This record gives sequence, structure tokens and C-alpha cells, in this order.
Amino acid sequence: MRNREMFHWTQEAYLYIDLMCKREFVRGFRAIDAERSLEELKILDAGCGTGALTRELREHFGPRSIFGCDIEKQSIDECKNQNPHIHYFVHDLLKPMQTGIKFDLVIFSTAIAQFSEAEQLKVINNVKAQLNEGGFIWITDVNDDATNNLFNHLTVNYQVIYKNKYSKHLFNKFFIFPLAKHLPISLLRIIDNFSIGSNVLTQIIIKT
Repeated sequence: MRNREMFHWTQEAYLYIDLMCKREFVRGFRAIDAERSLEELKILDAGCGTGALTRELREHFGPRSIFGCDIEKQSIDECKNQNPHIHYFVHDLLKPMQTGIKFDLVIFSTAIAQFSEAEQLKVINNVKAQLNEGGFIWITDVNDDATNNLFNHLTVNYQVIYKNKYSKHLFNKFFIFPLAKHLPISLLRIIDNFSIGSNVLTQIIIKT
């Protein structure tokens, strides 16, 4: 993985909030790097939407290592137009994959909560079957009733190499967010540590 430099806190509150997400991104990959060389990873963004995450991943990994799938053909078409060097394909995560490709890491970025509890386990089992031995599943999603049982299941039944709870958007984008310009960084850090704010997420990475 290239560009492993630490993200440094600054006195710009907007930048601080943006870097909180990037900090978690870096921490997650560092946890994986302790288990397996990042340069060897073949990564699938499951439920990639319009490809925002795959574009970010491409900055750190070669395009041949990055894949994305989504059930919406229109989204996949848009991904292919914007990122012609990344491989995208239409796929329903509730069904077994027929790609013939084995991955080392499957990432779900705010995609798993849309499924019911039973469907979530089915999705996990489907992607697990598509992983190379010792592969990883990385889930970042809302921390509420929609995913609570899934996170508990993964914690009990798999080796967890990283888990953390944080706020994706510390301040409401339309009403409170502008106040971040006037709040001291020390207060932002305290709020972040307690995961106070809108859209609290849990990030968990398991080794299968």
C-alpha cells in the first residue's frame, strides 16, 4: 500500500472531521497489513454504488487489484464510465458469485444494514465463499438495531483484527456543521472519543 503517511490533526475543524474517516481507513489497513502484505490483496467493494470507495482505493492500490459490484446496473455503468481501469460487475449479494475470482478482502461500506438479519448472514456466507483462505471481511455501517446482532455474531464467531465505533459526520451537515469552524480542536476530539453526533458507525474487520 502506497502513501502510508499518518494523517495529522490540524487547527482546521472541517479538515479534522474529514480526517476522522481517513484515520479509520488507515487504521483498518494497518491491522490487515499486520496479518498479510497489502501489496498482495485483491479487493472487492461489495455494494459499490457509484464507485467512490473504489476510486479512493485506486490511489493506494493498482487498478487490477480493485473490483466493485452492485445490484444496480445503472450504478455499474456509471462506475465503468468514470473508472474504466477498474473491474465492475452487476451482482445481487444475496446470491452466490459466479465470477470465478477469489478475493483477499471484501469491503462493505454502509451496504449491509439494508438487509434483514437473516439476509445479512447469507450475504456474509456468500462473500466468505469467494475469499481466498485467510481472507478478510471489512464492514463499516450504522451502529443500531439493523446491524447490532450481526456485529455481535461476527465478534463471537470470527477472529476480529480491528473494531472501532466512530461518528462519520460529527456534526449535522445542514445545521450544526458550520459551528465546527468556531469550536476548539480539543472539544472536537472529546466529542469524537464519545462518538457523539449524527450517523455513528461501527467498523469491524474479521479474518475468515
